[in-house]
Amino acid sequence: MAHFARQEATELVRYADDLVILCRSEAEAQAALSQVRAWVDEAGLTLHPEKTRIVDATQRGGFDFLGYHFERGLKWPRAKSLQKLRAKLREKIPRQAGGSLKTVIPGVNRTLRGWYGYFQHSHANGFAAVDGQVR
Repeated sequence: MAHFARQEATELVRYADDLVILCRSEAEAQAALSQVRAWVDEAGLTLHPEKTRIVDATQRGGFDFLGYHFERGLKWPRAKSLQKLRAKLREKIPRQAGGSLKTVIPGVNRTLRGWYGYFQHSHANGFAAVDGQVR
């Protein structure tokens, strides 16, 4: 895998067992995928059949990686990340709970600060739905 880091046109982004290889052309992407398949096979491992694909991130559709959705030069929280946040907020803000704002707000703020801290580099449109739910 160190080979990818040495190539100027290809960049490897990795976190634990997840990775994205950025290439300038489909031909480079095909070559990189072939190298990764060979390396994985040699190690006795397998690539995830649904996650392993070549994507033109400049077009509609994009891809998800580490909680973000990347598409057309932008990134925002992926749908699953938003669903998880909504579920956490529903736990902390039950409609019928009758809890005082003094007890509810600190927990909600902790959750939102952590979430926004991670997703702070998102395109601004990604936050409108969250803002509406919190209100």
